[in-house]
Amino acid sequence: MTDPIAELYAVPPSAFTRARNAKVAALEKAGREADARAVRQLRRPPAGLWAANQLARAAPEQLEALADAVDRARRAQLRDPRAAGEAVQRLRADLEVLVVRAGQLLTEHGYHPTPATLRRISDTLIGASSDRRFAQDLRRGRLTTELAPPGFEILAGADQPRAPRVVRGGREQAPPPARQRHEERRAQAEEVRHAEREAAGRKALRVAKR
Repeated sequence: MTDPIAELYAVPPSAFTRARNAKVAALEKAGREADARAVRQLRRPPAGLWAANQLARAAPEQLEALADAVDRARRAQLRDPRAAGEAVQRLRADLEVLVVRAGQLLTEHGYHPTPATLRRISDTLIGASSDRRFAQDLRRGRLTTELAPPGFEILAGADQPRAPRVVRGGREQAPPPARQRHEERRAQAEEVRHAEREAAGRKALRVAKR
């Protein structure tokens, strides 16, 4: 089954409303009422959000590289924040490649990306890549909202990344309460320990097979 939201977000913003209405009618005719309702609620994406979604088709490998870089940087900082510099540099490099590509896509479609637009793209890419809920939508080209950077202290050399905040009406949602942030940090640390246990198990298995 096709993904109507991903298909719609592939359409240039200037043609969005017409394409959305046509897709709603087609979905209703096909008896896909739930999909029709979901599509009907969508609003034309800002140019930056549209460009971020195009990366799913124009630069899928680079998107995966960014997600890996975010994960490596997070793990490095959880282990030893003072030694995370190399991972953060790689993250910044991967992010820059994608922002440049998104700017090119905007230019190719007649837009003139401003520094503010490119910054919003950068924020959205980091926000999505640092949260599994949004990362999957980004990889599928169906991210429906811009994101603020998740207080991504890892880029500034501070302690821990927080969950991304959704940008609504030009305002960021309030950050999660302290207890929630504490639980998020505990979950992140547990992910690191789990990954390390798996890696140790694989290494032991390879040694046993020799």
